[in-house]
Amino acid sequence: MILNQRRSSLGTILSYVYLVFLTVICVVPFYMMLINGTRGSVAINQGVSFIPGTYLIQNFMNLITKVNLFQGFINTVIISVGATALTLYVSALTAWGFAIYEFRFKKLLWGLVLVIIMIPNTLGIIGFYELMLNLHLIDNYLALILPAGAASVTVFFLHQYIKGGIPRDFYEAAQIDGAKELYTFHKIALPLMVPGLATMGIFAFVGSWNNFLQPLIILYSPSHLTLPLLISELNSTAYKTDFGVVYLGIGLTVLPLLLIFALFSRYILNGLTMGGVKE
Repeated sequence: MILNQRRSSLGTILSYVYLVFLTVICVVPFYMMLINGTRGSVAINQGVSFIPGTYLIQNFMNLITKVNLFQGFINTVIISVGATALTLYVSALTAWGFAIYEFRFKKLLWGLVLVIIMIPNTLGIIGFYELMLNLHLIDNYLALILPAGAASVTVFFLHQYIKGGIPRDFYEAAQIDGAKELYTFHKIALPLMVPGLATMGIFAFVGSWNNFLQPLIILYSPSHLTLPLLISELNSTAYKTDFGVVYLGIGLTVLPLLLIFALFSRYILNGLTMGGVKE
């Protein structure tokens, strides 16, 4: 009995040590990035420091002088919010249809959804550009928002979430009461899908926020550029030696995402847990 307790205590201690080690590995790079954003290029070249420097204001002024940071932030927010909203609504509607209704070629269409998940996005980048060019959406936010409606991964996750977390009895009871299909979806299904929607919403927002390739080939006007594109300009020949400005720019770009994960991490855990349970 005592031996088992000692083994259990040792296992708990080792688990905590391992988790602390993983936390340090994850946190230190972000911390160093923020610290370097407060230091000058000369100090950064001299070595590593865990103490903040005195160049924060100077680096920030240089940053907003070199790139239109505020406009880039607004552009990124508009695209990310629009793409996330469209992703969640269309994916929820599609997942609800696959989970609740029976129709011809359902298995075939669901198989196509699964196949699309395995196809890399970069594989269709040329076709994507040609399509946007034919639709006259080059250098337009809509070219980055509208395709977000075809999010097969989100459809798959929400389908599993509906299967495991929303009893079919709710839908059948609504049908008996004479509720129409869209009313049932908006008033019954969507409220019950909030944890799953929050989970996938965070992932969709982060993916859109960090999106670099599509904006790179679609947007060209300086007033339309997103934060990842603006930060890439800091790594160009003209600015790449100003390390403090580069680190500060990257830190300001990543900071909103860290805040989102910190504030909504419980939704991610709840959503993933519910999505992995079946009736």
